[in-house]
Amino acid sequence: MNKIIMAKSYIIDILLCTVTGLLTAFAFPKINFYPLIWISFLPIISVIMSNNPKKAFFYGFYSGFIFNMLELYWITLVLKTQLAYIYSILMSSILWSYLALYWGIWSIIISFFKEKIKYKLLLIIFGSCVWILLEYIRTYFLTGFSWGLIGYSQFKFIWLIQLVEFTGVYGISFLIILSNFILYFFLKKYIYFKLVYYKLFYYNFYTENNNYVYLNIINNKLKFSCFDLLHIFVILFFLILMFGVIRYNKFNNLSINKQKYSVAIIQPNISQQEKWNKNYINNILNIFKNYSYKINRKYDLILWPETAIPRLIFREQILFNTIKHITNIFGGINIIGSLYKNNDGNLFNVVIAFAKNKCLRKLHKKNHLVIFGEYVPLNFIFQKFFRLFNISENFTAGTDSNIFNYNNLKIGSMICSENFTPIVCRKFIFSGAKVISNHTNDAWFFNTSAPYQHFIMNIFRAIEIRKTILISANSGISGIIDDKGNIIKKSKVLNKSLIIGHFKQNNFNTFYAKHGDFFIFCCFLFIIIVSFFTLFQ
Repeated sequence: MNKIIMAKSYIIDILLCTVTGLLTAFAFPKINFYPLIWISFLPIISVIMSNNPKKAFFYGFYSGFIFNMLELYWITLVLKTQLAYIYSILMSSILWSYLALYWGIWSIIISFFKEKIKYKLLLIIFGSCVWILLEYIRTYFLTGFSWGLIGYSQFKFIWLIQLVEFTGVYGISFLIILSNFILYFFLKKYIYFKLVYYKLFYYNFYTENNNYVYLNIINNKLKFSCFDLLHIFVILFFLILMFGVIRYNKFNNLSINKQKYSVAIIQPNISQQEKWNKNYINNILNIFKNYSYKINRKYDLILWPETAIPRLIFREQILFNTIKHITNIFGGINIIGSLYKNNDGNLFNVVIAFAKNKCLRKLHKKNHLVIFGEYVPLNFIFQKFFRLFNISENFTAGTDSNIFNYNNLKIGSMICSENFTPIVCRKFIFSGAKVISNHTNDAWFFNTSAPYQHFIMNIFRAIEIRKTILISANSGISGIIDDKGNIIKKSKVLNKSLIIGHFKQNNFNTFYAKHGDFFIFCCFLFIIIVSFFTLFQ
């Protein structure tokens, strides 16, 4: 009998963990049903709170695996271009498992401390702090992979996400976990007391007169225990929204009477096979020549995507002169994705600026490289299996934060995955950037949810530093995002597009730009203090 009960309990827990993984994934693009995430962690929290740490780790890992498999399903399609299908699934599963480990670690920590932390409010804040600390570690550990931070799901909730100017995206993740914990304890208390209430009412009310008084006590306890935390959270949430409205309007006023600059953003939609085929370079140049006749010197800034010219421009004089000719027709400042080798023979993924028939001779070398795409660890083992770019050597990570300063424009240019990590944006601000561009390829994602997931990270970067972000993607999504996180314009995926628009620069320095992840430091400090007094009291 006990085995049957245990089996049923296990099945129910697995189903609950599956529900959390599903609902959390549905909050992200392309489905975008973002309100779901405010309740999606209720099932996994209930499982964690009713199991020991060992079991909690398993359930947390399982739930995280379901979420990451659904959100990052496109990894398999990307790898399938280089690997047999079975190997692409295997490699994808390794990534999904690695990311699921963070869910498992969070679960085991909460399960371990659930009885040791006496006050529920402390446990709620503690659990939320642990979650975002793990998100922060994931953003930077092993070069970092911040895809799928739960705060990113709220990109449409424009008033709420104004908070990231102070906390980064981690502040939104904190609120999501906090709300799920509060709802869990509210529902648990509410259901418990209601069951007690009805049991007393139906079975004892007519036999013992003093139960009427007892029922009143139960009701009062119910109201105090269940509603106080919920009321506090609702008030806090309302205040954050009001704060968001105020900050949003502040930057509406900040933008008044500022000089407008014109921008042309090119989305050529060149396939991966063509882009990295050395025989196709003339076709690529012809595509950009055709765009040059459409633009014809009308704009202050022209953006080309990542590795728009996938060759060593400075080592091929004919190619270099051709680029100068094309950019002279374009006019303005042209920021172009390309490749570069230094005197030591190190290969870099770079952006280069051309203006008025000359090269500005200042590069930004990509700081944050894509593992197994731009470099292969243990090259002698993995090189023969796959590489996402058709190149024969690893890229080298740059360390600079060079900006392009020309005709009053001060532009910091992120390359592809550099928008994963807020620190790259902040480095550009320290260098004097007043507007940010993001140059990416994204053709290897095809028409999956990946281009949408990648694009929305720019919304959070824009609010964190309060700068307009201009995105040029080879196959989409390209667009313009203002300093309040509004998507002004965007292209469709897998289309040739030319986005024409305007933007403004500003000198405003945010708290986040100046102080970085101070919120993470506060949460880490809170975890240390609570852990110390809990374990050593």
